[in-house]
Amino acid sequence: MRATITFNDIEEYISCPRKYFLQPPEEELFKSFEQNTRNLLNLNFSVENPVISINFHEKTLISDPDLIIPDKNGWKIVLKKTAKNFKEKYLLEAAFHGYVFSNAGFPVTEVIVTSEFFTQKIDWKNSLPLLFSTLEQMAKIQPTEPPQPKPCELCKNCQYVFDCTKDLIQKQDLLAIHGISDKTKEKLAKCGIFSLSDLLNFKEKCSKHFDEKLVKKALSLLQEKPIILTPYKKLEPGVFVDIEFNSLKHFDFLFGILQDDKYTPYLCKDENEEKEVFKELLDLFLKLNCPIYHYGPYEPKRFQQLAYKYKEFLPMYERVKKNFFDLYQFLCKHVALPLFTYSLKSVARYFGFTATTQLDSSKANRYFQRWLLTKDDHYLSVLLKYNEEDLRSTKLVFERLNFLVDQDVTSQQP
Repeated sequence: MRATITFNDIEEYISCPRKYFLQPPEEELFKSFEQNTRNLLNLNFSVENPVISINFHEKTLISDPDLIIPDKNGWKIVLKKTAKNFKEKYLLEAAFHGYVFSNAGFPVTEVIVTSEFFTQKIDWKNSLPLLFSTLEQMAKIQPTEPPQPKPCELCKNCQYVFDCTKDLIQKQDLLAIHGISDKTKEKLAKCGIFSLSDLLNFKEKCSKHFDEKLVKKALSLLQEKPIILTPYKKLEPGVFVDIEFNSLKHFDFLFGILQDDKYTPYLCKDENEEKEVFKELLDLFLKLNCPIYHYGPYEPKRFQQLAYKYKEFLPMYERVKKNFFDLYQFLCKHVALPLFTYSLKSVARYFGFTATTQLDSSKANRYFQRWLLTKDDHYLSVLLKYNEEDLRSTKLVFERLNFLVDQDVTSQQP
């Protein structure tokens, strides 16, 4: 068990015990902020992004909720979310933050979980038994042997994906196949297919409901090489875009553009600047009139939302939207890779990209908030590097897709 534990660590453990075991803790983000939090709370001020720690059975629990505000009988903690529905895991999160702050000398009366879709008050003490049980389970992880791979949402940004993929392939586990569903696994099981080799050897038994792409994906894993699923033509040159969203303030704080191999960041400190940048980018895209490459659905979805948010720009957006091109969907449709997740970071790393930052969207949000609070350019520098590396990763996927068109990467039965 780690010496320090945040709620992000608890979430990580619940989703993937293996990553929790392998990932080193991030203590440096919290140390410099705790004394400032204590000083402000002692003055009875509200504090955004407060940081408090306590000792717990020879460990340190570190709490960093979104907001804490004074209450007549103590303090209220506010957790800001983007989800449309309340999730059960928020009960555990409320218990964690309520317990840490209360035991640090700032008694918490209630925790409020809020998003633009709901607001719910929580009596955090009701979930303390679950919190203590979870911490006890985390303490039982043996320090010598990592838990078994468990494909989950965390895999898309995980540096251990290659090792986990190798473990799953070695075990002939069907979970190694990208996108395989429980329903598909059930169908395969009824045909006597329980492993990757079974899939290659017994596909005739399931021919009626069989997806030939599954065989090619299994071959890609076993042969450790890309395989074309369906033929495609070379992609045209274009511009690359990547957006970072501030989930606390609900605006886009960074629009990154890669054009002719030149990185240009458009930074927004508030919604007013977001509007100006949105207009500037629409002007740019109209002028270029070329494919706008992105990885995943967020960018075109967000541009649509911004067009309806700033309706005076809707006609411009209508002319631009046809040029958005999702490289993730294109890759999934046309190419099998020897990976069980096709996240940008995993795919780019497979194609040879080496990232210098270890941020994800959640950590990027925290860095942005820290930069706003401290004006420390270190946080901004890391943020910009993270955004640029995502863009260069996207461009690398584009280049490798075009490279594979000319290569003989059709499947060959072993």
